[in-house]
Amino acid sequence: MTFEDFIRIETGFLNPQYDAYYSRHHFPFLRVNKKGHDVEIRRDGELKKVEEKTRLESYSDILVEEIQDTKSGSIGWLYYCDADYLIYGFAYSYSPYRIHLAYLLPDFNDFRTWYLSERERFQEKESLKGFGRTIFRTVPLRELRELKMAKVLWSEDSVA
Repeated sequence: MTFEDFIRIETGFLNPQYDAYYSRHHFPFLRVNKKGHDVEIRRDGELKKVEEKTRLESYSDILVEEIQDTKSGSIGWLYYCDADYLIYGFAYSYSPYRIHLAYLLPDFNDFRTWYLSERERFQEKESLKGFGRTIFRTVPLRELRELKMAKVLWSEDSVA
């Protein structure tokens, strides 16, 4: 991913694709872009907060950001996210950019608790592609699916 790709994702370039999902499923939504969550939806009469994460290309894991920037000491989204749901999408990196696969983690707090108890098992990596040096760990999607912590929300093969 180039720095330009990073900026596109961070500035909401792919938001319309997530928005189309909410509309298709008749979830009234408001894009708030707050630190902690991106969207608020109404589901079964209740307000739910959603955090959206996107990676270019397909991977068999998700990246869990623990430190957003080592220089400033800024914590990663794992710690400040206040969402009920996490949607993790994978997008093709060629034109047109398109999310072709998305997973839903339907209980973010359960995921965070589990992750923190298991985090040492996951490979730590770093990236210099964003605004600084970011530290994250890779969590296999296969494991999340087996634990019923993640499910396919939509795929290019079947639009949910």
